[in-house]
Amino acid sequence: MAVTVEHVPFVVLDETYRIVEVGSFAEAGFGPLRGRCVWDCFPGSESMYRPHYERARRSGEPIELVQYYGGYLTKVEIRPEGRATRVTWETLFMLDTSNLERLRASLTDAIDELDRRAEDLQRRRRREAVRLVEGIA
Repeated sequence: MAVTVEHVPFVVLDETYRIVEVGSFAEAGFGPLRGRCVWDCFPGSESMYRPHYERARRSGEPIELVQYYGGYLTKVEIRPEGRATRVTWETLFMLDTSNLERLRASLTDAIDELDRRAEDLQRRRRREAVRLVEGIA
């Protein structure tokens, strides 16, 4: 018997943006919201996220983005699944806004983390672009 363990928080939205499924790692925050429209639950997020959700649905291709919302810098993947949309996320950083000095320090740390991730992404893309060509030596 194969068992799949899902360590990534996710929700599934129907075509009207209602939360219809909640992964176990998102249950605490999103479980009570099941059946509700995500925009009603997080009204400030619609203008930031809806265009990406709609683009993913139109294209049928997943979209990955990094977004700041509610104090968190988050990597989000939006993946169309038929008429539904699966949204997964990874919190990259939480900004500390308790005072100006902590905000400066957390912004510096967040930028450093984004720079590291951008470098990793560039390395992966270069590796994918390089192909071994067999031939006569």
